[in-house]
Amino acid sequence: MALAHSRWLIGDGRSIDVTEDSWVDALPLRLWPTMFSGSGAEGLRISDLLRPGAAEWDGDRLDQLFGEHLAERVRALPISGSAGPDVRVWSTTCRASVGVGDVSRVIQRESVPGLDCGWEWRVGLYQRAALFLWKVAWECLPMCSVLSRRGVSLPPLCPDCGVNESVDHVLFQCDRARDAWRLTRIPEDAWSRRDCFLKMVQRWAGIPQMRGMAIRASCTAYQIWLARNASVFGEGSPSPWFVMERARAQAAEIIHVDLVHRPLTARNIWGPHTASAAPHRVIEDLSPGLKKFGKQFEPIYDGYDLGKKRNNDLWTLR
Repeated sequence: MALAHSRWLIGDGRSIDVTEDSWVDALPLRLWPTMFSGSGAEGLRISDLLRPGAAEWDGDRLDQLFGEHLAERVRALPISGSAGPDVRVWSTTCRASVGVGDVSRVIQRESVPGLDCGWEWRVGLYQRAALFLWKVAWECLPMCSVLSRRGVSLPPLCPDCGVNESVDHVLFQCDRARDAWRLTRIPEDAWSRRDCFLKMVQRWAGIPQMRGMAIRASCTAYQIWLARNASVFGEGSPSPWFVMERARAQAAEIIHVDLVHRPLTARNIWGPHTASAAPHRVIEDLSPGLKKFGKQFEPIYDGYDLGKKRNNDLWTLR
């Protein structure tokens, strides 16, 4: 229990292994998705990430080893400023000693069901989707109201419904989001609210036979979020069907990689919403010209221009 509820207080950084020790959160970096250069960080100590002779992070080294989001988290970690050794302290204090009251409070908290803070990274998603799921769990997605307060010229309301945005509304209550969820045939109980969604995805992820459902649900929420961003920032308004197809294709790729036991590598192919969804399936009602070839050819979706009408989409017969 002591190790599980303690953290490192960084001193000179010589005692903490960058990849093997749990110094960013409860999981060592070697168990994280590919947000850092594993080979470049192997064998390094925290002292190797500090500026020589100064109690501050070496920003260039962090950017070299870590992805953008992980580098930001590391920069936010406090450094004691002393030349003393690294010490383990209680998670809620800066003391190396633990009192009965500290342990009692932890036991009381653990008697109430709560979120496992690291499960989002173990679902097996790509880096961006895993980070998105983590932000959903901690309700730290950049809503319009947050961006508006930070000086971005955006109305603080949902562009479709005109109500105040929240994680619950954007992903599960907005009409466009609900239309996309219905097309997935994922049980409605799993996407009625944020807390239900997280509980079900976490449960499914822990059952081998249901892990594919956890990935599908996570990818659907992620694609709904990307579609919302496209609408907010004037890049078009993807249809619920398009959102569902992108989520299905993304989930299928992740599940396939997992089934053949290849290393899961984060790729940047699902970032911009104008990227190809590429659902490889026969669609027989695309247009009168394609319909008669439905049983002989497979129309493959090669692209989608959000700024144009549907009849300008790119299809290739193969």
